Formats: sequence, C-alpha cells, structure tokens
Amino acid sequence: MRNICVIVEDMYKIAAHHNNAFNCEKEGLLTDLNKMKLDMCYAAPEYLNSSHFFIVLGHILTKHISEEDCNNIEWCEKIIKIFKDPNYKI
Repeated sequence: MRNICVIVEDMYKIAAHHNNAFNCEKEGLLTDLNKMKLDMCYAAPEYLNSSHFFIVLGHILTKHISEEDCNNIEWCEKIIKIFKDPNYKI
C-alpha cells in the first residue's frame, strides 16, 4: 500500500520548489497540502491506512489543478502522475 505521508510530502516539495505554486498563482494548493500534512500528524494509524486521506487529496488536487494546468504546467503534471501511480515509492 502506498504511503500517503510520503506522497503528500513529495507533492508539497514539487509545488514549493523554486516557488512553482506562487509563480502559477496556486498558493492555495500549498496551503491545503500543508494543512493535510498537519492533519495526518495527529491521525490514528488505522486512519492513515484507510482511503480517507487519498480521497481528501483527490479533492485538493481537483480543486487546484485543472486538466489545462496538467497539460501545460510541467510540475502540475508531475503531481498528478504521482497521485495516479499505484506503485509510487512502494
């Protein structure tokens, strides 16, 4: 099973790298990912191993990254590929 903590941390690093999110006016993505990281710090292990945080992450990505963004912004495409990859860092 994929580790949601690793996935969110890697996505955050990509969005924050060289101010990617700020340059594309996507500061909200960083804010929501950071809030999610904080929520996961206090979550019970069985809650982390459920699908709950993957569903939350899906909502965050849908809210902040459009299909157009994914097609035109390289770092957005990387983030979506991480989310869709069932074998990411297993």
